Amino acid sequence: MTAVRRLILLYGLLAVAACEKSPPAASPAQPSAPPATPKATFDLQDKCARDAYDWYKDAWGGPGIPGDDVTTHYNAKMGKCFVVLKSTIPAKHTAQFRQSLIDVLENRDVGVVAWFADTPPSECQVNGALCSSPSQWDALVRPYMEE
Repeated sequence: MTAVRRLILLYGLLAVAACEKSPPAASPAQPSAPPATPKATFDLQDKCARDAYDWYKDAWGGPGIPGDDVTTHYNAKMGKCFVVLKSTIPAKHTAQFRQSLIDVLENRDVGVVAWFADTPPSECQVNGALCSSPSQWDALVRPYMEE
């Protein structure tokens, strides 16, 4: 028997052996996480609001500072609680405005924009992405506050 015939025979035997084996059992599909119920979502939003209030009280020493506006949001996609803190600092000639996006659990600024009235921002970024106007900042913050 020539070497070529032996290889053909060997491949034939391997093919027959492979056909005789039963196919591997399909693994059961992994169930996906059930969608959050409205109550679970409400509970997470409520916890986020309480945590944000505690964070604000600890960071700023009180229930509220005149000129501050606090918006909280639990982002289900990221599994995080965020706060947008908007501050207006009145001044004799022009007001200063500042907005911060804060990760409440990590107690860190994710983004900030600061400007004086009628001037471009002196600082504008969200998670390292730079921006040049409050409206651009709003667009960068939207995914954190809407999911």
